[in-house]
Amino acid sequence: MRSASGPADCKPTNHTFWCTYAKDYTHIKYVWKLTTTDKEKPALSSMLDTCTDQTVVAYGELGGS
Repeated sequence: MRSASGPADCKPTNHTFWCTYAKDYTHIKYVWKLTTTDKEKPALSSMLDTCTDQTVVAYGELGGS
C-alpha cells in the first residue's frame, strides 16, 4: 500500500482489516479536524459496512454533511 494514498485509491488487500483501517482513518481525520473528500466517503462507507460491532463513526466525524 502506498503511504500517500487514501482509502479511495488503495484499500488493504486483507478484507478482514477493512473495518479497523476505516475506523483508524476516520479517527485520525476527526482528531486533526481534516475533511473527508467526496472520493473517500463511499470507500470508507463500504469498509465501515464490514464492521460487526456497534462502534462505527458517523458521517459527521468524517467531515461530511
